[in-house]
Amino acid sequence: LDAVQAAKYSPGRQVANLITPEQLEGSGFFYRAVSGAVDAAYRVFADPLLIAGKAKRAVDISRYSLDVVIGGNKVDEVFARPQMQNFWNTYGADLGAFKKAIDSGATKEAVAIKQRLTRIAPEFGDPVIKSFINADVPITNADTAKAFFLNAKQVEEMMMGQIGRKRVMIPRLDPLRKARVTTLTTANKVFNMDRIGPRLVDDNYFGGASTDDGIAKAIIDGQETIVNTVKANREAKGTARFSMAQVQYRVDRFKAKFSQVPFFEDDLFDVTSKDGASKVYRYARLVLPKNESRLIAQAFDNAEVGRKKEIFYGLQSTIADIRGINITKETKVIGDQLKGTPKREFAATDPRTGYNPAALPDGEQVGLILSDLSDYVTTLSVRDIDRAAARST
Repeated sequence: LDAVQAAKYSPGRQVANLITPEQLEGSGFFYRAVSGAVDAAYRVFADPLLIAGKAKRAVDISRYSLDVVIGGNKVDEVFARPQMQNFWNTYGADLGAFKKAIDSGATKEAVAIKQRLTRIAPEFGDPVIKSFINADVPITNADTAKAFFLNAKQVEEMMMGQIGRKRVMIPRLDPLRKARVTTLTTANKVFNMDRIGPRLVDDNYFGGASTDDGIAKAIIDGQETIVNTVKANREAKGTARFSMAQVQYRVDRFKAKFSQVPFFEDDLFDVTSKDGASKVYRYARLVLPKNESRLIAQAFDNAEVGRKKEIFYGLQSTIADIRGINITKETKVIGDQLKGTPKREFAATDPRTGYNPAALPDGEQVGLILSDLSDYVTTLSVRDIDRAAARST
């Protein structure tokens, strides 16, 4: 299988076969990383995702490193491999030492460590290494590397208008939660849907918000360490990957703040407005650390109108999915609207003029919706999303 793998043609494989020892050709992290580095360069840098500039370079670096390490696989699956964990524990320790040397002005030590980093992973150049050590929580081991790439994957998906982080529904409830749901849904009482709605959806479909899917720095017994359990009320500082409980907590606070004064006036957002990037940044901060949120905001600010809409749809639909908008057939219709993917209609030809607004120059018809012709996107407040999810439960 390794021989077949090495024999397959791609620009990256040809480079990898030239510089990799014969016994490693076609297999191993080093081979795949070197091969992937070149192939990713062809795919990523030739892809005009954004208008050229600083934001595009930042996005390219993120996508490049993600493509090299993860490829088309799931981040969790890749980092479950012992060899991947060993690599990032070794490489991450050197990254941490490199950052420390730079911060302390130890130039000679920094140069020596940089040479070691280059030998370990030559596919990661200066821009990628800089992104590794300048993350909100820099990569120092396998856990922080996993957080980095989970966030990078989420950024990429949301920038394409997709849901960046989905909640997995549980098949059953524990007795305590089941009793609470029964009380809320069968008692002859009047409830405040805005207050109990999110908790009802959480308990009924998700079994509560998880705290064991986050990654953060913590001080335990006087030593700084990385933990994989992040409570809801933990501050964002020192968090490499928000837990679902923390995301929910942040969205709850956002909802409370803008319940009286809407974040988007009249439920509309002009993606070309002067404060558009600022609003996108604040929106992204609900689900992502500061560095990735800044990346999305910069990309949004430099993108053309169509891409701006895609980025916003990705953000909004991610938050809506986390709040349970896609749990029922009825609310999935709302979810489609939030993603900007309602059923498109084909325009009829005007019999008087012969003009068809949905026809391309080659005669092919494309489906149009009114929002395709506008700089505005329709928004829903978190309160409205919660109400829709809770009432359909």
